Amino acid sequence: MTDQLLSDLLEDAGSRIPVSPAPHSAILARAARRRRLRTARWLAAGVVATATAAIVAVGVAQVGGDDSGGSGIASSPIESFTQARVTYAEGSTIHYGDQTIGVAPYEVMALVQTDDGFVFVDRDFAVRFTDGGGLEQIGHVEGFTGDLVLAADDTGSYVGWIDGDDAVVYDTASGAEVLREPVPASGEGERTVAAVDGDFAYVQSGAEVDVWELTTQTNTTITRADPRDRLGDVANGYLLWHHFNGTSVVSRDPDAEQPVFNKIIGEEEDQLSPDASYVWAPIWLFERATQQDVTPRDADPLSEGKLQWLDNDRYVADTDNMHTSARSDPHDLLICTASEGTCSVVAESLGDIVYPDGIANEGAWEG
Repeated sequence: MTDQLLSDLLEDAGSRIPVSPAPHSAILARAARRRRLRTARWLAAGVVATATAAIVAVGVAQVGGDDSGGSGIASSPIESFTQARVTYAEGSTIHYGDQTIGVAPYEVMALVQTDDGFVFVDRDFAVRFTDGGGLEQIGHVEGFTGDLVLAADDTGSYVGWIDGDDAVVYDTASGAEVLREPVPASGEGERTVAAVDGDFAYVQSGAEVDVWELTTQTNTTITRADPRDRLGDVANGYLLWHHFNGTSVVSRDPDAEQPVFNKIIGEEEDQLSPDASYVWAPIWLFERATQQDVTPRDADPLSEGKLQWLDNDRYVADTDNMHTSARSDPHDLLICTASEGTCSVVAESLGDIVYPDGIANEGAWEG
């Protein structure tokens, strides 16, 4: 695919004007004013589906590794990361639409995108940032629970993780930490930066979630009635809570017990669309407002897991050609349109890939 053709295909841009994510009215008003000024990153995902070649790299930016944590050397950074393109990592290569970034000798174990580039965790639990023109270590992860290693919003420059006894949020725009706060010790339950939504970071420790306003360094604490509830995602101010019995609740009210989504399973993998119109769980897709099941069951092929939202309606999913659960089996990548219930293949027979959702594959650090 030529650069001009790709440029023409990506010309039709979508936009997002989100509502603030805060759990309290005063914070809601402040955040709404800030977030209305943001430029959306999403482009119409259908243009990427024109050919499998949109996934295959036309040029590789090989970033030099630096064990000391300093910047590596590359030809030039990718011009912009404010566009949502089909994204995944294989080994030491990050695929971003028709471009790739090589980060050898490091292997990508967990990955998220910000407006400035990619943040990933390597096999040694180092947190690294790259924009295709350099590579630097920006932190370290340790002491997290579950498979969610990194948390980032659909737009913006914040990324969060757990570093020992601290919750950390880093700003890739300024190149500095904006939050480092102790995480209370918890005998059981989650210990994670569960979500970043706008200027708010949600840090779960046991039965409590601290909501940090990152520009003012102030926080509030959410304590659910059932201490077994876990925060799965936050988008556009809506919080997705998981109950121990497999059901979930999605609401802007942090104490809400309705509406209940009965089929959602698998905690970290459940996600909200950027505007929270849809609730995605492995295998199922729901409209939030109506709780209607809108899973694209008539699509051919069927999607089995969501990787990434490209806009408020289109998402990247995968399917397993061999119909087994092993990540090493061949996978296809699909682009699905929620409102139409359709999916189309954009890449075939991929192997063990890492999705841009901050989740490490099961057993990532074993062996």
